Amino acid sequence: MSAPDRAHLSIAMRACAPHTPRVFRSRSPHFAVLALLVTGALLVACDGDSDAPAKIKPADIPGIAAAVKDDAPALNRIEQIIDLGSEAVPALVPLAGSQSEAERYTAIAALGRIGTADSAKPADIEAATKALASRLDDPNISLRTYAAGGLVAMGDKRGVPVLIEALSVQQRGYLSVPPELLNAFAYRALNVYTGQSFSYDPLADQAKRAASQQQWRDWWKATGDRLQWDAGKRVFGVK
Repeated sequence: MSAPDRAHLSIAMRACAPHTPRVFRSRSPHFAVLALLVTGALLVACDGDSDAPAKIKPADIPGIAAAVKDDAPALNRIEQIIDLGSEAVPALVPLAGSQSEAERYTAIAALGRIGTADSAKPADIEAATKALASRLDDPNISLRTYAAGGLVAMGDKRGVPVLIEALSVQQRGYLSVPPELLNAFAYRALNVYTGQSFSYDPLADQAKRAASQQQWRDWWKATGDRLQWDAGKRVFGVK
């Protein structure tokens, strides 16, 4: 992860310290890959002149997910879901298979964050992993990329090839606030959790990005079967 990305997350955490939910504060820098999905929304919603929103209940989750749209206040509601931790998981899992992209986004973003929190229970991780894995073929390229990022963050290498393919998608990620290129999200996840880079630059011209992407594909083909998760370091290594 680049220094600007770390700085962006650090600023978000400092600015929102009184309001930032416990799950958001858990992992850094690895946790930042998922946290940045809704960091922009959280920053806007942390205006010191605003009243803190009322605590939600698990029963509120379907309604919140259905109302998620492309603006910071709506996206900030996902932070309230994440703050529920384990309580939110039973309501989120069914939403991962919803016909609604907003509901699937909510489930993917929240389950990825809950499943990678320091306080995550084994049952939470198992449920989140299963739900995210089911979205690796999501018709929305952003949603399957976000799901892949969540899986990789939990030590499941099934997300790696999906992230590699997203390196060619130089478009704004679905509901990313502030706007972020999907290939930038994919690269950050790959770089953080594998330690590889292959000189990939999300803003490079198409030829350079394609050449680096092919190196990623070749690396995965050569080492994918031998990748092993180091839970202590939270990174994949070749055994």
